[in-house]
Amino acid sequence: MQKAFEHAWQGYRKYAWGWDELEPLSKNGHKWFGLGLTLVDSLDTMYLMGLMEPFEEATRYACLDMFVGVVVDAYLV
Repeated sequence: MQKAFEHAWQGYRKYAWGWDELEPLSKNGHKWFGLGLTLVDSLDTMYLMGLMEPFEEATRYACLDMFVGVVVDAYLV
């Protein structure tokens, strides 16, 4: 299972770093919310698998380079 995660992570890192998700056929990053969702969602998995080098790289990006000032219109009903 760890090899599968590492393969998927390397694809994301190479083709979609900082984007919400990787579109594997086109090898393009896709913006959904513009928050780097795959990167953030992968942090706990990397930590639990003991993948400290990619964990630290992703954490640095999340802490230093990620912009989370997303403006979303919300309507209360």
